Amino acid sequence: MSMDPGGSILEGDTVTLSCSSMANPLSSYNWYQVKGAAIIKRGSGQNLTLATVTPSDGGTYYCEAANQHGGETSPARNVTVLARSSVHKNLVPREETSTGGPLLSRTQSSLPMCKMAPKIPDIDEWAQLVMDVHDVPHVTVDPPGRLTEGSSVTLSCQSKDSLPSLYSWFHVDGVSLSNRGSGQNLTIRPVAIRDNGAYFCEMTNKNGAENSTAVTLQVHRHQPKMILYALMGTIAVLSICLFGLFLALKMRKSRFYDLEIKMKYFNHFTPERIQRLI
Repeated sequence: MSMDPGGSILEGDTVTLSCSSMANPLSSYNWYQVKGAAIIKRGSGQNLTLATVTPSDGGTYYCEAANQHGGETSPARNVTVLARSSVHKNLVPREETSTGGPLLSRTQSSLPMCKMAPKIPDIDEWAQLVMDVHDVPHVTVDPPGRLTEGSSVTLSCQSKDSLPSLYSWFHVDGVSLSNRGSGQNLTIRPVAIRDNGAYFCEMTNKNGAENSTAVTLQVHRHQPKMILYALMGTIAVLSICLFGLFLALKMRKSRFYDLEIKMKYFNHFTPERIQRLI
């Protein structure tokens, strides 16, 4: 799943989320938004366009691709929408001279010419400052990367906020949302295929509640078991082949034994008659 534009998203912008699948036949697509403890269907089709976004459009998004063979959900993508009022109130208008340079006050005019007026951060820099002040928790995964069935994994909810907080964990699987526990850390042991999906934490303190960005766990079947199953299948096939060869040899031996008996009791027969018996 991809998002355009990436980076900071301000209130009033237009955002397009795109979902792709290599399924054959082609898939149908549905879009979902995780908002707090609820899952909201936001649309269908390969692309989801959010026009004139508002802070209420923020949250975790994912798509579900499905055909007659089944369905799969994409990794989750967190969309954070910043209110323009929280950004623009920090912007200080820059007065400029006719030459385009910053206008210095009378008290500043006696300063050496090498002194420059402080640089006003651009909109993306202010957006980052606002996000730092309004801290959004994030989730770390230990160990990172590929997970195998039967292993263990620990998710940690991290925040720069020093206030005492309560933490709750949620698991998004398809269109279902389940509470997986509480506390700053969530340990899953042993990991199973059913643990696939997106996870996020909710941090609650006196300032309110805030959801973290989502992380996606992908659990793969334990490879040694698959190798063992393949080896067992190979042994079974070889056993069947050997048993068939044994029966063929036994039948051939029985045929020659019958011929020997016939020759013993009918040794007065001519070679032509023996050949007919065979």
